[in-house]
Amino acid sequence: MRKDYYFKELKTDPYIQTRDIIELWKKTGNLFKSVRVISHRANQIQADLLTLYKEEVKGVTGDSDFVVDEMREAIEKIAIEYERLPKPTLLATEEFLQDKTYWRFLSEGDKDPEEGE
Repeated sequence: MRKDYYFKELKTDPYIQTRDIIELWKKTGNLFKSVRVISHRANQIQADLLTLYKEEVKGVTGDSDFVVDEMREAIEKIAIEYERLPKPTLLATEEFLQDKTYWRFLSEGDKDPEEGE
């Protein structure tokens, strides 16, 4: 089942822009925390894009182990479509600045799930 990813329709300039650091700082009260939130969201977007790309390629190739010329052309078109999308960091930054990103920081007693046992 295909999942709809709204960030593919997010109107973001695909080119790097200069950002006002104060805007990023105001969201969390700490610039480094803002960058961490954006970084985590960019990783999530990248994983979602990779999953979506693999699903589309698998839809073209099916279960066959070899790729014929028609399949190769279709796969190249899909790849070009994904190459034209804005980079995940740009999408995550835009989401963050538009308040479309939800985040929370762990309190003192909570354990960070990324640190392991």
